[in-house]
Amino acid sequence: MDAWSLLGAAQQELAEKKEDKTRLNNTITSLQSQVTGLGQQNAVQEDRIEKLEHDNVRKEGAIQAKHATMCAAGNASLVARDHVTVLVEENERLKGVLDAERKAHEATKTREGELELALQAELAKKKAP
Repeated sequence: MDAWSLLGAAQQELAEKKEDKTRLNNTITSLQSQVTGLGQQNAVQEDRIEKLEHDNVRKEGAIQAKHATMCAAGNASLVARDHVTVLVEENERLKGVLDAERKAHEATKTREGELELALQAELAKKKAP
């Protein structure tokens, strides 16, 4: 090969290497752009995850509070039911006492009436000649 042929081949090879270098630079730029985009997307996702975790903790706290309230209300309901049961039983006992007092009162009134009649009879005897 003569010098001109060698020079042409070298220029051709240099042009191909420049094209390869340009292609490589474009690929690098594209990959850098993708990495940047993925980094931004990752940051957004991390923020979203952090927010969701915070919301989850808050909701778990609310659930625990509602559960505690429900338990307390359930316990209060049981206590109230027991109290009502005691009151009903006491009311029934007092009704029995009241009925007994009414019967005793009626008996006393009857006895009082009988004694009144006996007294009037005795007074009538005393007045009679």
